[in-house]
Amino acid sequence: MNTARGTSTAPRAGAHTTTATVHIPAPDGTPLATDLCLPDTPGPHPAVVIRTPYGRTAHHAELRGWAAHGFAAVAQDVRGRYGSPGPWHPYRDHEGSDGAATVAWVREQGWSGGGPVVAVGSSYAAHCALVTALGAPGDGRPDAVIAAVPALGLVETAREPAGPERLGARAGWWAAHGDRPDSAPDALASALTDDPRLLEHLPLTRLPDRLGRPLPSWPGLWDDCVRGRIVARGSASRLPLLAVGGTRDPFAEDTVALWRGWGGPARLLLGPWGHRLTADRPEIAADRINLGACCSAPGATASPPTGPRSPPTASTSVRCTYGGPAPPSPEGWTPSGTESSPSVAAAVGTASARTAHAPRKGPRPGPPPGPSTRPPVSGRCTEPSSPPTRPARSAPTT
Repeated sequence: MNTARGTSTAPRAGAHTTTATVHIPAPDGTPLATDLCLPDTPGPHPAVVIRTPYGRTAHHAELRGWAAHGFAAVAQDVRGRYGSPGPWHPYRDHEGSDGAATVAWVREQGWSGGGPVVAVGSSYAAHCALVTALGAPGDGRPDAVIAAVPALGLVETAREPAGPERLGARAGWWAAHGDRPDSAPDALASALTDDPRLLEHLPLTRLPDRLGRPLPSWPGLWDDCVRGRIVARGSASRLPLLAVGGTRDPFAEDTVALWRGWGGPARLLLGPWGHRLTADRPEIAADRINLGACCSAPGATASPPTGPRSPPTASTSVRCTYGGPAPPSPEGWTPSGTESSPSVAAAVGTASARTAHAPRKGPRPGPPPGPSTRPPVSGRCTEPSSPPTRPARSAPTT
């Protein structure tokens, strides 16, 4: 290992079941704690870089999985979190520069040989991967990016696409993770036990006082309301992108917008998942179900069908369409790789399941009514200019 820019000992080739910790210097010299796992075959190897605020050790199984497939795998604590010193203020500019320094360091190592580097991340780590991929050209820019359920920025996480604030979700995340070196997942729940009306007090910017700890970044979360900065920057990128999202994820619309607006080769993988990329349905309290609305819905009181019942099908198909006509039935779906429909599909089955893994080879379908077509939610809120129009190409479906 080149120890001029990193300390510790790399794991030997052939030991991908173990990891070693190195400290990669940021541009200002801050040592960023990084775990490394190498494949069991001789190098050089392509590399995967994960930068996370949620603890690098939580990714050890993932690192071993990448190594088993021939990748040198790296997981790093972002500045100010867990093993990396310094202050951490979410979504600040240092994520891009620290990520670039890490990618450049990986390229210098003998086990990498200057080969391809992929920036990978989910949620906030997807933000880290994207800002690194959208940085200045050079050794610090990765060769591809995988962004799963991306939490793109302060505005995208703080507000719904139509403008309303996600107060409960954001208060929970910031109480647990924001402006602190580690995480306390139950911080908000504990505070609500002491004061059940905690989130009803005004002004919202005084929440840190009621939590009993400083949150210097909290007020800025609500001051900014310009959406789509990363999406707009992505329109100029020529790197390959894999965007992974779930139809039950609160950031699903941002995932699709990222894929649709990306300037380079891009694929979208969309399934019936939530933010954790699992298909588990949240529990719904019975007293929150509006039975009156259900019974008064069109067709709810229609006479039951008569005649022989149709045999049950093996699976239930759900089609998520973003522009363009949908086929009349699941039987009308075309195989993967064809170009007859600009749709993204996800199917959930009892015995089988299909999910969208759509290569975006064709025209990005026209966007649904979204933030770029809505008026701003207040006089201060604006949208960035739309990405440049690209030549029409047909999009395949699955």
